[in-house]
Amino acid sequence: MKELKYKKSTQEEVKAACEKYYHLLLHSYRYEAGQCTTGKVFGVSMNQFAVFLQDLNLIDKVSFTLSDADRFFITVNSSTQIKNNPMVPKNSLIRFQFLEIMVRTAIAKFYPMPAKSEAEAVEHLFT
Repeated sequence: MKELKYKKSTQEEVKAACEKYYHLLLHSYRYEAGQCTTGKVFGVSMNQFAVFLQDLNLIDKVSFTLSDADRFFITVNSSTQIKNNPMVPKNSLIRFQFLEIMVRTAIAKFYPMPAKSEAEAVEHLFT
């Protein structure tokens, strides 16, 4: 997994923002993962993730595009550490990957405007 480099926030601040809204993320993941399964493991496919972002009005073709979402999906899903794990589907996101891609989406969409830090961008995504 490629580690994010933060400019204004620390990793702990972003983690605290994620913990604050984790229940919303968990419910969103459960719903989206229930829409499409890969074998015996629930996960969110690339198309399902794109529809999810469009439903949230996050794709606006200016600050965040569909190609950005696809690029993030490929980046998060291409980790060499998890490729041989049978519980991690090849073309779907499981919960920890879903969290990572939502943090990446928040930073790309809301930082540096209107949020002044990466942690504030995560807060802005959930509010």
